Amino acid sequence: MEGTPHKTLKAFAWALVAGLLVFSGWPMARALAEGGGRAEVQAVRYSRGPRYARIVVELSRQVEFQVRELPADPKAGRSPRIFVDLTPAVRGPNVPAQIEGSGKLITRLRVGQFKPETARMVVDLKERTSYRTITLHDPFRIVLDVEIEKSAAAPAAAGEADESGSEDDPIAGILGGLVPKPRAPKAAPKPQSKPLIVIDAGHGGKDPGAVSKRKNYEKDIVLPVARKLAHLLKREGHRVMLTRDQDVFLELSERTQKANEIIADAGLFVSVHVNASPNSKAHGIETYYWNVKVDQSKASTIARENFTNLESVFKQSSGDLAAILSDLKYKDKERQSAALAGHLQRNMISSVSGKWKGVRDIGVQHGPLYVLALTNMPAALVELGFITNATEEKRLFSAAYQQRLAEGLKTGIEAYLKETGR
Repeated sequence: MEGTPHKTLKAFAWALVAGLLVFSGWPMARALAEGGGRAEVQAVRYSRGPRYARIVVELSRQVEFQVRELPADPKAGRSPRIFVDLTPAVRGPNVPAQIEGSGKLITRLRVGQFKPETARMVVDLKERTSYRTITLHDPFRIVLDVEIEKSAAAPAAAGEADESGSEDDPIAGILGGLVPKPRAPKAAPKPQSKPLIVIDAGHGGKDPGAVSKRKNYEKDIVLPVARKLAHLLKREGHRVMLTRDQDVFLELSERTQKANEIIADAGLFVSVHVNASPNSKAHGIETYYWNVKVDQSKASTIARENFTNLESVFKQSSGDLAAILSDLKYKDKERQSAALAGHLQRNMISSVSGKWKGVRDIGVQHGPLYVLALTNMPAALVELGFITNATEEKRLFSAAYQQRLAEGLKTGIEAYLKETGR
């Protein structure tokens, strides 16, 4: 979004994972929350794929948290565990003390009160994993991603002992840190198999996305374009997956999970959106790739696509984040994503500017967009135009214009794949 000053962006950082657990009843937790100003753990959500699991912990407000890992102890019959400490916080009445896991990764999740001011979650694992965490805002959430490691240890024996949460807990001796463990290398796709192209139609269902003065919705533009793009790519023999092909709502975490579940052969991720501005004259096409640094003039676009407000957009508060991203090989992903974004932008502009006059090339931008940060492959987010501009709104709802945009995106994707030898 253009032309308006913006507030300072909020913090975004990776962290290590962890914590230990004891059980206590929710009535005491509610009393503590009401009487001592402690945050309440309001929900714990768990989803999984064949090699991937995501846990989202939602709280009533922002809290400090520590994350640590305890390795397997075969002699004691204990599997690997991941622990998360939340301070000051208590488990809310709607959060079960135990959630059964499923799949190859997680045996169960347990949530309880370690100390009067500290809630604790433990994730019992079936084998060694790689993992990372990220925080989101409005509401405050801690997202824990867990993935199978290639060098995984054998799964723990059945019947592992419960954790007491006592003060001499062995986890206390393990030092925390700011940098998560490097993720294990992923298997390369089979040479004869084309890389999978993941197309993400933004928003959907209860989330309309950007809304025009005429009460037209972003979600009603991006899904047809995504479908047209998928059809064009499939016609050329490409393998394609849509994160959604109906008017349904998906959490941002669900979108990235769908892509990351098939990371072994996923080639790239393209998220399709349209823009908005309080300035009805604002118009043009732009494409984003991941970078922690933010152009303040783009803050509201980034906030909107992250489903949050300006105060909740990620901010690089120190040099630590850049080092972390470097350690996680995000620099290489950033380079590839920038190349992808460039191909998409150039070919969208080329595809529509010959027939429609006044198409503005805003160019390639960067910022800390959630779907770009948490995808494990080159990723770009395209803004097809401004729904708040009357001329572009009319074009964006035109089937012919949508088709030309899809053709430009298809050409851009193929140019990127050719350039990278995929």
